Amino acid sequence: MPNITIDKITGRPLLHSHKATDINELNESLLYSQWYGVRRQRGQTSSVLTRIGNPDLHKAVGGLPIQNKMRRCLLLPNGTVNYYLDANDSTKTETGAAADLTGAAGHVMVEIPEHYYKAWEEVVGTTVYENYAISEFALSGFTKIEKHYISAYEASINRTTGAAASVVNNTTTYRGGNNNAAYDAGDNTLLGRPVTNLTRTQEQAAAELIGAGWTEEPFQYFWPWRWLALIEFANTNGQLAVNNTLTAEGYRQGGLGDGITTADGTEWSNFNAYNPFWSNGVTNSLGNASGEVSFTVNNFGGAGINRTFKANSYRGISIPFGGIWKRLQGVNINRTGGKVLVYIKNGVTGFYNDTATGYTLLGEMPYASDYILNIIFPYLLPRNNGGGSSTGFCDYYYYPSSDGWKAPHLSALAYSGSAAGFACVHAYYSAAYAAANCGFRLCFKS
Repeated sequence: MPNITIDKITGRPLLHSHKATDINELNESLLYSQWYGVRRQRGQTSSVLTRIGNPDLHKAVGGLPIQNKMRRCLLLPNGTVNYYLDANDSTKTETGAAADLTGAAGHVMVEIPEHYYKAWEEVVGTTVYENYAISEFALSGFTKIEKHYISAYEASINRTTGAAASVVNNTTTYRGGNNNAAYDAGDNTLLGRPVTNLTRTQEQAAAELIGAGWTEEPFQYFWPWRWLALIEFANTNGQLAVNNTLTAEGYRQGGLGDGITTADGTEWSNFNAYNPFWSNGVTNSLGNASGEVSFTVNNFGGAGINRTFKANSYRGISIPFGGIWKRLQGVNINRTGGKVLVYIKNGVTGFYNDTATGYTLLGEMPYASDYILNIIFPYLLPRNNGGGSSTGFCDYYYYPSSDGWKAPHLSALAYSGSAAGFACVHAYYSAAYAAANCGFRLCFKS
């Protein structure tokens, strides 16, 4: 039996030594400890992840302590929480009063709680296992992820001030998409929709206009909340059907469904030229829960032809994949010399396009488009191709089609089908690219 360290907070056994190389030994010593996570064999085709750590912390009832702290709130520009929203209905406050989601009382954000993570590889012969663990406590060898906020919705913009926002507001001030006023009175309206058709420089400037600490979703904070979902469902396929029945062990299973990925591309183009056709707030009825809601778009398929779609949400983060491309900040990609090099920068300030200066080389992404088999662990950027729509990481990677600097998009589009997911990356375009189907998500970190 290995040596045991006792947690001073709980009095329970903790990790004895992070030098251990056998996952069974780690699990034995940590059976009642305060961490939980998942394990994957690099290269495995199955999307199923192995749960590791304290099994009780994986359970839907009484467990998932970090995920259960995620909640929607109204965040003021200075980073102060004005109030939290009802857990089951985001149109209400925690006290049951009507919530003001128009922007007057703050931005609708999801609080990602402070927690700690440890990512490590275990080599057994020629097999590599990738392990990702999280804890509420500062365990030895774990790294702190500070509390931060991710926008509940894809970003809007205030057309008067130019500042980005996360709001439910159907006035002309918050006309989304490419700002086409000709659609205002029609079913294809852009009022209350996410903003698109901006360059990365414009997106970042709009986020910074809110105040200090605001940015479009940055590298440092894009992957931690997605790992919370991967741990909860223990599966790399986020598009598995929603399944609210727990496993025999009391664990979550299934996924978030297709999301807004089932549109016909030609119909979308004819309807509103690839601008967003869903409202911010479409998942408000889910509150802080995960799941999907149906909504109908009149005349989407032509006159008199209505289409019904499903918008999904992960613990308050609406449309985590699908819908529009969502640009990622703090990552510069350079296709050069037959390689696709990835440079990253942590933090929420000091971002620059088309350069490696001030950035750190993270690694290489594949030199071809395909479904992702492995990621640059743990950062959810593609390492190897060879997966499929339900194998490997189950999501698609679109590699740069030409040499030069690129700025990646995440998530996939309303017509992308199985290509979409938590790890989907589109690296075709430069930071100067703007289109009606490309937007971004907000982040705040003080």
